[in-house]
Amino acid sequence: MLRPSGGTPSPLAPVTGQPQDLIRQPGGGLIWSERSGPAPGETGTVKSVSEGGGQVSVIGSGGSIERLFLDGASLFWTEGGRMGLNQGNGRIVRTSSGGVDTVVSGIAADTARLVVTATHAYIADLATIGRVPLSGGGTETVAEASDRIVSLATDGAFVY
Repeated sequence: MLRPSGGTPSPLAPVTGQPQDLIRQPGGGLIWSERSGPAPGETGTVKSVSEGGGQVSVIGSGGSIERLFLDGASLFWTEGGRMGLNQGNGRIVRTSSGGVDTVVSGIAADTARLVVTATHAYIADLATIGRVPLSGGGTETVAEASDRIVSLATDGAFVY
């Protein structure tokens, strides 16, 4: 942790793998993803800790976990790592109080970008934006770019 005014950073939790992504939970707490092991075959873990530090909790694990997105009661992440995603072996996973399930699989991108609205998960897959219903179903292409898409954002009404 580093205060905006500067100073000496204070570690909040041990990191045992290679950090990939970090998000802040509403109301406090941090969630991050780590990966470890050689490619192919990397493994990934999603962990959390309070903003004051303390006990680390493991939220989930699987293939090389990269991007995280928190949407109210559900946490989403991309899984597959650079090699798996390049080969079309990536997937988006959702975890909530009901457990963990795969929202979409077969993603092919070097590092898929992800945002979630109330009804859909949007995936930037190289130069294409697709969406998949959170209730299940196939991926629909909604936009194509002339170059690689490097980021996505949403305000709940629009995807940018």
